[in-house]
Amino acid sequence: MKSKAAVLILNYQNTGTYAPQWSSLPNILWLKILKGFIYEGCDSFGLRNVSSKDDLRDFFIFQIGGDVEYLQCVDYSPLSVPGSVTDPENYTEKIALFALDDYTKKAISFPCFGDWYCTSDYLPSDEISFFIEGQCFMTAVPYENMFGFGILIMKFIKLCVKLIALFLVI
Repeated sequence: MKSKAAVLILNYQNTGTYAPQWSSLPNILWLKILKGFIYEGCDSFGLRNVSSKDDLRDFFIFQIGGDVEYLQCVDYSPLSVPGSVTDPENYTEKIALFALDDYTKKAISFPCFGDWYCTSDYLPSDEISFFIEGQCFMTAVPYENMFGFGILIMKFIKLCVKLIALFLVI
């Protein structure tokens, strides 16, 4: 069994009515996670349901002023597994990896965190994953406000403590 850890971030708002509201992660926090946590160590990224460079044509952020470097196609374990899967522990999908360079970092940072979901007209992916040398480091699932981590080492745990500190200053 693969070791993974998931962090679910709930942006709970008590509206004074009977039912509370849940809203998307604040974009400022998403940008802090990207710039202070992901962009420092990750070298590539992938998007669920994107297994080739041609699949990026539906993502408007990669159509403006730059080129995305395709690296390879790998198997990865998505955080949200379809209910019809009989063996969810071993379920994988193909995902294309692209270089995480200055252009793609800027493009990924542009949309709000909550704009990423599979039925979106311009960001049609439920999950965005970041990799270190072909190994999945973190997967973000914006519609669930969830982050899943795949590499659990002491250095990573120390970075998680820094991430939690980011939550406390917002």
